[in-house]
Amino acid sequence: MIFSIGPSNGGGGARAEVYVLPEDDGGRDVTFARREAQFYFRTTDVTGRITVLRQGGQGIDVSRGGPAFLSVRPAEQIAIEKGVRFSIQEAGKAVCGGVVTAILR
Repeated sequence: MIFSIGPSNGGGGARAEVYVLPEDDGGRDVTFARREAQFYFRTTDVTGRITVLRQGGQGIDVSRGGPAFLSVRPAEQIAIEKGVRFSIQEAGKAVCGGVVTAILR
């Protein structure tokens, strides 16, 4: 089932698991805590907000070369479904790749 997420339907968003590229693979030193990012879902290029998910009230450090769990909220309405792969880019370079694990309503 494909869902529409974004501001025109009252918010929504998605949860995702991402792999942050290490510097050796071209990754950049980025901070994911409540920041704007450029997402590429299939052929869709959209900006949005990233929030690092917390476990048990504790913040989770996001380190290069490892996994991270994020909440993604696109700035525009897009069609998306669980299992869709995407990348996050900064300054024209991919900083991580991920997969949508849940749709938030």
